[in-house]
Amino acid sequence: MPQSTLSFAHLGDNLDAWSRSPLHPTLLPIGFLALVHAIRVSHATRQVAGSHRNKLGTWQSFLLNQILMFGGVVVSGMLLGIPSPLFRGSSVVVLYGGVHLVLHVAGLGNLLLKVQDHVFLGTLMDLSFALLDGILRAEGIIDLGVEPVRQHPSPAISSSLFAILLNSAIVGGAMPLLIDLFRLDSPSGEWSIRSPTWAKNPFNGTNDLFSSAFLALVYTALSSPAPAQFPLIGGVVKSFGLEKLSARDIRTLCSLVLGAILLLEKATVLARSGDLVLKPNRLNGVVKANSHNNGTANGVVKKHKTKKQQ
Repeated sequence: MPQSTLSFAHLGDNLDAWSRSPLHPTLLPIGFLALVHAIRVSHATRQVAGSHRNKLGTWQSFLLNQILMFGGVVVSGMLLGIPSPLFRGSSVVVLYGGVHLVLHVAGLGNLLLKVQDHVFLGTLMDLSFALLDGILRAEGIIDLGVEPVRQHPSPAISSSLFAILLNSAIVGGAMPLLIDLFRLDSPSGEWSIRSPTWAKNPFNGTNDLFSSAFLALVYTALSSPAPAQFPLIGGVVKSFGLEKLSARDIRTLCSLVLGAILLLEKATVLARSGDLVLKPNRLNGVVKANSHNNGTANGVVKKHKTKKQQ
């Protein structure tokens, strides 16, 4: 186990360095992974809005980008009766909103869409973004899904596993449902309320809900002083000696778990749809079907602190 713990610690150090170490102390005081993920969320914004058919103006495109980022956590804050993380996320608004505006105004966002039409690059982007989403979303689920429930002033809520799982599912997986409900995937930007497909089929667009709740269950079991109370996961924790992991290593493991889940899910979707052998204009035909899966950026409002800020 010491060797495993050491490897987790080393990987955790690398992830922190890539996320928080500024690319330049003055000109670009943000981490590499933070910047790449901001680009990824901007790209997902265009995919949700119809990809090449997207006709959103600059302001509406910016609004959609912020809805994708904060939609789930705003709903979470309302249900828990706590101040929304949006009020504490000014740096995240600036980073993700600023990157999106730059890509939108400069035309680089449309260039990324064209790059993704390429056979090899499209698959590489899909899989890489899925892995990155999982790694960073895990942090968001832990910080904004699990911990706010544990720290809630009401004992009935803070001690409720159901509340933890539900809140984490909302933080990490509510956006595809909101996209469907409010028709945010309209290429023309005509948003309105409609009867969502997930109201008729509970397994349509709810993958992120289940994976987020599962991640919360894994984290709660690993960080619990009595993991044995979780029947299945508790046995796995004991069998592999995972109860000896530090809080830092638990977070690293959870990031890897969700990253692997989303990577496998994306690879499966691509394989079933035939997109692993991509066609030149593949996005034009499938963006409607995939828009709900592309708009899953919420819950990743990780605090991208630089070393200077720390």
